[in-house]
Amino acid sequence: MAVDKMGEYAAQAAAAAKVQQNRPASGPKRDTDAGRRTETKEDAHTSGQDGAVSYEVSQRTNDVAAWYQEFILKEQEEKLGTIEEEKAEKGKSKDDEEEKDSLKKRLEEAEQILKSLQRMLDRMKELKKKQQEEKKKNRGKLSYNYHRVSSAISTAKTSAQASNALTTATSNLSSLRRKAASGKYEDREVQLALQHAYKMVRTARKKVNNMKSEAVQKKKNDSVELQAKQQGKGIRHVSKKQKVDAEIARLQKELKANEKQRKNRHRRQEDMELMQADMQYLKRKINLLQQQGYMLERNELASDDMIAAALGLVDVGMKEDAANAQEGGTADGGEAVAPEAAPAETAAPVSGGFDVSA
Repeated sequence: MAVDKMGEYAAQAAAAAKVQQNRPASGPKRDTDAGRRTETKEDAHTSGQDGAVSYEVSQRTNDVAAWYQEFILKEQEEKLGTIEEEKAEKGKSKDDEEEKDSLKKRLEEAEQILKSLQRMLDRMKELKKKQQEEKKKNRGKLSYNYHRVSSAISTAKTSAQASNALTTATSNLSSLRRKAASGKYEDREVQLALQHAYKMVRTARKKVNNMKSEAVQKKKNDSVELQAKQQGKGIRHVSKKQKVDAEIARLQKELKANEKQRKNRHRRQEDMELMQADMQYLKRKINLLQQQGYMLERNELASDDMIAAALGLVDVGMKEDAANAQEGGTADGGEAVAPEAAPAETAAPVSGGFDVSA
C-alpha cells in the first residue's frame, strides 16, 4: 500500500517537473508558447469536463520511479530483516536467560539439599558422640578373678585335670572376648584381663603337653625295666644274676630319678609362668587404678618395686630351667623341648581391637 502511494507520488512529481521545464523563460518565448498554453488549457478544460487530469510521463521519469520503488522495497526488506534479527536475538537471549534462570534454580536447590544433608550428618555425629559418652559413663566394672584359673592350672596333678583346666581357661578367654566386643566395660580393664587369660591358656596347654610327654616317657622306662628283668631271669649263675639284678636296680633308680627331675622341672616352669602372669596383671592393674585416681598409701607405694623384683627373679629362674631342660632333654632321650608357638586363634589382636600379646 505504501509502495503504491510512493509510486503515484513519484509520477506526479515527474509530471510537475516536466510542466515546469516547458514554461517560457522570457517574453518572446511566452508569445511563442501562447498557442501551446491555449491548447493545453483547452486540453485541460476538455479533460476537466471528462472528470480526470492526464499528464504526460517520460521514460526517464518512469525509470526514476521504478528505481525509487525498488529502493523503497529494499529498504523495507532491510527493515523487516533487521526486525526479524532483533526478534530472533531477543528470543535467543530470552531462552539463554531462561536457561540460566533454570540452572540457577537447580543449583540453589542442590545447595539446599547439600546443606540439609550436612545438617543431618552433623546431628547424627552429635547423637553418636552422645551415645558413646553415655556408654562410657554407664560402663560396668569388669569382674575378673585372675587367681581362679591360675590356681586350677597349678593344682592339676593328672593329665585329665590339666585338660579340664585348659578347657576352663579357654572358656574364660572366650567370655572376655565377648565382653570386649559388647563395649559395656572399660577398655583398659578388659585388655589387661585378656592378656592374662591368653597367658593362662598358653600355660595350661603347655602343662597338658608336658604331662602327655611324661606319660609317654614313663611307658618307655617301664618297657626298658621289663625287658631288663626278662633278660635277668634267664641267667642261672648266682654271681652273674646278682650283678644283673644290681644293674637293673640301678637302672630303675636312674630312670625314676630322671622322670622325677623332668616332672619337677616342668611343674616349676609352669608355676613360674603362672606366677609371672599373675604379677604382671597385678602390676598393670595397680597402675591403671592409679591413673584413674586411686592413690595408695605411702607404705604401699613399694608394691611396684616388689613386683618388679619378683618378676626379675622369676625371669632368671625360668631361663635357668629352660637351659637345664634343654640339656636334660638331650641327655634323657636326645630330644630337646621346642618352645611352644602361640595359638593361631589368639596370636592376632582379639575382638574389640585389643592386643593380647605379652
